[in-house]
Amino acid sequence: MENRPILKKKLFIIAIAGVIGALLFDGLIVLANILYNKREELPWVDTFSWCLMIPGMVISSITGIWPDEYILYAVVDGLLFSGIAAFWLLLVKGEKGGSNENT
Repeated sequence: MENRPILKKKLFIIAIAGVIGALLFDGLIVLANILYNKREELPWVDTFSWCLMIPGMVISSITGIWPDEYILYAVVDGLLFSGIAAFWLLLVKGEKGGSNENT
């Protein structure tokens, strides 16, 4: 079992990664909303907006209701980022903190 302060630090880093993931992908939705009026000048904005709608379409087809994209991205991408951080910190780096020393 890991040292308690080290485990608390790792759990805090995992939570921070989740918040960063939520903010990053919510920022993409805000960016798509800002660029929507410029879609004639920037042809990739339509494709970008449709790609952002894919998770909402999947959830809508499963549940039958259309979710709020901001909440959906905050939850899904926050869990994705924190899951990757948890995998890295708890399983890959392990108890020694990822040192490559063989001694």
